Amino acid sequence: MDVEVTEASGSTVVRVRGELDLATAPQLDEALGGIDPGGHVVVDLSEVGFLDSSGLAVLLQARQRLGADGAELRLVVSRPSILRVLEVTGLMAVFPVFDTLGDATEAP
Repeated sequence: MDVEVTEASGSTVVRVRGELDLATAPQLDEALGGIDPGGHVVVDLSEVGFLDSSGLAVLLQARQRLGADGAELRLVVSRPSILRVLEVTGLMAVFPVFDTLGDATEAP
């Protein structure tokens, strides 16, 4: 898995590529833990091919931590398999989910 943290349109963007599972979730957790919140944090999962409960746990913990600091954690999801995971777990109602990075960084 590869994780890259950048800035776009005033948002912190965390791009994730590969599989997000028990073995790789700590890498995402470390990247999200190093973010100084201010505005939106967008996790781009458009290049994630697999997402399990370990990855979901990292995202939920980051959402809680960032939310306590007044930041919103947004997800970019384009793959139907990842959308399905979010739907089945009920997390579509928890996270703001966008189709594209542009939509996620431009939304108010």
